[in-house]
Amino acid sequence: MSQTTGLPLCWHIEKRAPLKSDPLLESRRVYLTKSADDNEVVSEFLQLVKYVSGSYDTPERFQALDEAIAKHEICRNTTEGTVRRLFYLALPPSVYPPVCKMIKITA
Repeated sequence: MSQTTGLPLCWHIEKRAPLKSDPLLESRRVYLTKSADDNEVVSEFLQLVKYVSGSYDTPERFQALDEAIAKHEICRNTTEGTVRRLFYLALPPSVYPPVCKMIKITA
């Protein structure tokens, strides 16, 4: 993790929630910024958040998510097989089964 921010040096977030990207992300800045010195770090963090739309039970949408994540992994010059993906499910528990099934099928 970064000594100054506590954030990993190389990481990426793909969100699936139907958010209006920039305005909503920028509105979260106030919760992420503790001092004026944090502005650059927060800006860099917000650049890592990407939006991939789709339903919870459509393989094509999860394939698009997989491709978006893979594109990021490639641009980071990672070696195949060395990346470990972590999926954080900020979802209603009722959709965990179809989401986990789609992740297993496509990831």
